[in-house]
Amino acid sequence: MKSLAVAGCLAVVALSGTVRGQSTLYTFLGDAANDEFGWCIDGAGDVNADGWSDIVVGARYADSNGANAGIVRVFSGKTGAILYNWKGAKAYDHLGTSVAGIGDVNADGYADILVGADGTDVNGSGAGSASVYSGKTGTVLSTVSGTAANDIFGTAVAGLGDVDADGRPDYAIGAPWNDNANGVDGGSVRVVSGKNGNLLFTFIGDATSDYFGMTVTGAGDVNKDGRADIAVGAPYGDGPTGSASGYVRVFSGANGTVLYTLRGDSAGDNFGGSVAGAGDVNNDGWVDLIVGAQYDDPTGTSSGSASVMSGKNGAVLHKFVGDAATDLFGSSVSGAGDIDHDGFADVLVGATWDDNTGANAGSMRVFSGFDGQALYTLNGVAAGDQFGYKVASVGDVNKDGTLDFAGTSYLAAQHGTASGFVRVWSPLPEPVVSYCTSKVNSLGCTPTISHTGMPKVSGTAAFTIRATNELAGHNGALFYGFVPQAKPFQGGWLCIEQPLMRTTLLSSGGSGSACNGSYSFDFNNWIRNGGDPALVAGELVCVQYWSRDPGALGTSNTTNALRFVINP
Repeated sequence: MKSLAVAGCLAVVALSGTVRGQSTLYTFLGDAANDEFGWCIDGAGDVNADGWSDIVVGARYADSNGANAGIVRVFSGKTGAILYNWKGAKAYDHLGTSVAGIGDVNADGYADILVGADGTDVNGSGAGSASVYSGKTGTVLSTVSGTAANDIFGTAVAGLGDVDADGRPDYAIGAPWNDNANGVDGGSVRVVSGKNGNLLFTFIGDATSDYFGMTVTGAGDVNKDGRADIAVGAPYGDGPTGSASGYVRVFSGANGTVLYTLRGDSAGDNFGGSVAGAGDVNNDGWVDLIVGAQYDDPTGTSSGSASVMSGKNGAVLHKFVGDAATDLFGSSVSGAGDIDHDGFADVLVGATWDDNTGANAGSMRVFSGFDGQALYTLNGVAAGDQFGYKVASVGDVNKDGTLDFAGTSYLAAQHGTASGFVRVWSPLPEPVVSYCTSKVNSLGCTPTISHTGMPKVSGTAAFTIRATNELAGHNGALFYGFVPQAKPFQGGWLCIEQPLMRTTLLSSGGSGSACNGSYSFDFNNWIRNGGDPALVAGELVCVQYWSRDPGALGTSNTTNALRFVINP
């Protein structure tokens, strides 16, 4: 049973097996050997304005217009068809080094996409660049280039939301090899206006070889000032805990000041090698971050870890750790949204060298934001796949009311060595779960709640919720709410947080002084009649029966409860 009171506690969580099911929506394959399709991935938003979330994938070494020119593909969430196939302009451009859905920067009603090409050479060999592509036409709207040779600008890109409060989404581009004022390869990140391409901020690393900007993410409005904030990783940065312990710095979108700096626990952790906005993981009203440290040693050398950090104060909310040495758990991280509909944002973590299905086959896991338990585990297909190199939330691709997710295996060999693949999953419909405890009634019987069918908005099939072992000849009713709890109530338990909604008053039937009464209620009929607009697909609902019991404390009885998610 989930209690909001414990959600903010630090949890150090060792990994467990899959506890829920998922179905594969799509598998996308690279074209040829050494394309490294799946080097990067992101949810693209609704690129073609058809009402479905789409997906963007990079293959930086595809030989599109010469060796390693690179390819970026945008796939329809509705059909899996290729919407766009963008190619690097020439050999070694590495188009598809990084990709990000950034929202509708030109306000034409179509989501746009930012693509990094760290090998372009407008301002010198390997200066790099990043371009914004129109979701409507597929053409380049704007390009930003690195300032000097070997900046490798475009290594990381991210959509940020509206940093400057002009009504348009903005974006960030990392150049980890940029020689900044603090040293060679100190690294930098530029924040750019989506509206007009103006430079909003430039952030730089602290010292030589920090490689600041190796990772960058939109952090959400961390300090609740109405502006989107930015988080930047410097995995090789040195700190009080040792060389290459790594750090992540969070910057204000309002004025560019440092909100806080998060640091790795020990030397060589490479904390910040992956970083992502996590949403509100502990349901405290503040958005949080997840940070990977793939060379952390919690369960063996380079077993790896991923930490969920409070946006409110930087405290560690959860620390997830790899199964064994050299798993490289935390090599990729992403926010997942609220996959299990419990009101807490969940997270994704990749472990590229996990050996679950073969040496370095790799894996990814989905973790509950509420209690840190593994909700799903997905494994690589074969040894050497290094699945989980990148993980991403891709929105509700199949429009079933539940958020979907994806993982990549850029070294998979379906179409030749390192051709790569991407797989997109949808969680299967959530099971109906019983929880909490029934109150023993005045005759010594324990009423029990049960169900048949599944909760669905569509169709005509029933979802019947029953209570049996009830007193005969007494009134009762099914009541419901949206947050589970277990609170003492009149000698029993109130299993749902207020506010509570009551359905139709029922009679238990039966006869005599016995526990042969029962209640039955079709909750699907209640949903479809439209009496409560909150009962929509994807909503978590908790139900419990109350009944009259004149001989009991409080003259009433309550059953245990059911928790379920409404299906489309």
